[in-house]
Amino acid sequence: MIYSATTIEQAELELCQFEQKWSERFSPIGESWRKNWPRLPIFFTTRRTPG
Repeated sequence: MIYSATTIEQAELELCQFEQKWSERFSPIGESWRKNWPRLPIFFTTRRTPG
């Protein structure tokens, strides 16, 4: 899933897979992710691993 990806690269791959599968039915979701993509890397660079 996009929001559980550990890197921005993995998240983008997950987004592409989501769009391939669901774009006809849920296009606003993919569009929203793409529109806000420039703001998202902070969530992947600040995530810490447990321990």
